[in-house]
Amino acid sequence: MKKTFLVCLLAICMLFTACSGEGSRGNTERKPENTVTVGTNGDVEGGIHEYKITPTGKNIIENGSTDYQILIPADADEYEILAAKELEIFIGEAMGVTLTTVKEAEEGGKYFSLGDTELAKSSEITTTHEKVGYRGFIIETKDENIFIMGAESKGTLYGVYGYLEQELSFDWFYTSVYHIDSADVLPLNNYSAIDVPDIEYRMPGYGYMSLSKDNMNRMRFDDGNDLFIPVNGKQWHNSFEYFPKDKYQAEHPKIYAEDKSQLCYTAHGDADELKWMAKMAAEVIKKRFTEVTDKNLITLSIEDTMTSCTCETCTKEKEKYGSDAAAIVKLLNLVAQNVSEWMAGEGKPYERDYRLLFFAYHQTNAAPIGDDIVLDKHVVPYFAETNGDYTQNFYDKDTANEEVAYNMKKWSEISPELYFWNYDTNFSNYLIPYNSFGAIQDIYKFAFEVETDFIYTQSQYNQENSTTGFGLLKGYLESKLGWNVNVDVDALTDKFFDAMYGDAADTVQQVYEEYRVLAQYQTDKLGYKGSRSIFMNGLQTKFWPRSSLFRWINMLYQALDEIEAIKLSEPAEYQKISKNIENELISFLYLYVEMYENITEVETVDFYKKEFKRIVEKIGLSQYAERNAPLSNIYTSWGIN
Repeated sequence: MKKTFLVCLLAICMLFTACSGEGSRGNTERKPENTVTVGTNGDVEGGIHEYKITPTGKNIIENGSTDYQILIPADADEYEILAAKELEIFIGEAMGVTLTTVKEAEEGGKYFSLGDTELAKSSEITTTHEKVGYRGFIIETKDENIFIMGAESKGTLYGVYGYLEQELSFDWFYTSVYHIDSADVLPLNNYSAIDVPDIEYRMPGYGYMSLSKDNMNRMRFDDGNDLFIPVNGKQWHNSFEYFPKDKYQAEHPKIYAEDKSQLCYTAHGDADELKWMAKMAAEVIKKRFTEVTDKNLITLSIEDTMTSCTCETCTKEKEKYGSDAAAIVKLLNLVAQNVSEWMAGEGKPYERDYRLLFFAYHQTNAAPIGDDIVLDKHVVPYFAETNGDYTQNFYDKDTANEEVAYNMKKWSEISPELYFWNYDTNFSNYLIPYNSFGAIQDIYKFAFEVETDFIYTQSQYNQENSTTGFGLLKGYLESKLGWNVNVDVDALTDKFFDAMYGDAADTVQQVYEEYRVLAQYQTDKLGYKGSRSIFMNGLQTKFWPRSSLFRWINMLYQALDEIEAIKLSEPAEYQKISKNIENELISFLYLYVEMYENITEVETVDFYKKEFKRIVEKIGLSQYAERNAPLSNIYTSWGIN
């Protein structure tokens, strides 16, 4: 269908909508106010993001040439090699100059020194974990050399991105969508910089990030597969991988809950069985440590249910400490003691500063209260709560998060380390936008204030290539907030739309802002919030006025028209931007067809269905919900297979 016909068709439908009295179908009471600006609770203190940069009057690159090379350690690992490659790629693109990488410095040479090189050592440039943690970095200028160094090689890689950001405004927004300035001169500046992420480890929650090393690295996320040691293939909800029921239930029935849905972490009060549990769990961990020598995180975590053992001993423990987690802490302390004793002796070759994580989740969300509850230094809570409401922040009272925030604070008080599993999507239906936009920053600030060491914001992890409903903006903002919780979210939002949508940025951003106004009204007045809002049925006409959906669809097709001018002159850029615009059509086309098919002209609905399928297949989306929900099911239900 030609675009001109489409515009006419949309105009006719808009007129029909107005004349049909659609506005009176329960929508006349909607009077949302403009509340798009992200609400924050003020900057939080304690972050380290210090850049002291002064000019030297000299240049690194000018007139298309340079005397500088990239220097990496003689025994450089994969991240230091990647850091050199990234610096070479992006400086080459920005300035048209190719830097070479070497492993040995020559006297009188000039270098970007990456990591703990011999030149760094002789120049007395060094850093430590105490100073920059495991992912932070320093940038120093000395003797006309630029030194970029983390205490870990991953920090050195992030330091390269930090340098590129300072000098050439580098920023990575989404797959193949990024910004870097073009320049003729790269000045030699005096650097005295240290930048440490507010939250040490940040794991990506979207499939388009976790399935792409480029996206993960350039957005400064950690790959969970590089951090956690799985047990029988499972990183979490893996307690039955330690104690398979088909293997142990007959001879050790006391180690299972009365309903068999979880372990019994007191072994029904049998001290010998509890000791056996600790020994067997330690054996599993020891075996995994001998098999995987380069990671130090492992979990023994409850199954994904809301149940706990209700035996007499477990019930007494819960009454005494106020939480089902007390029994877990006690058992895991015993497990850690077993593992640590092994590492001090026979397991010395596999010794490491390991962490044994357990879930503070659902029935174990509350922290146990008692003077005798002390966590072994290797035992750490992994805090998660799907009963929360991620349309709201963790500061405000009288929300579903009030108890969640209280519990998280209490865990922080009794544990020197805290891992946090956050949420930001509707897991029942990925195609329905979820209004966590206004809460994201405050949740990250809260996490930082309670000294969270790790954050995983679970999103559409099984959705490949992209996400709709402006989820790409969330992913970008989360990549920034994990590093610095005080970033200017409004400014970053403007940058994102400019980068993603080019000449159509204003129109697409207007759609987003109008959606945000409605979304705030959905949560404040219409009830699209509350406990377990991440599973709420958002497919209700009260949430999505027909006129709004129709308007946003029309505006996004208008946005496609606005980039038509570059279709021939910049075909690659056109393809990228048009794809990004079409990506945001997916949610609105879906919502319209699902709710308003029966009161819309057949030709319009048929067109929307075909467009939905065309765009989904073009972008490569595969799922519409968390649990085995292929998008092909929607095609079938619409009769368009």
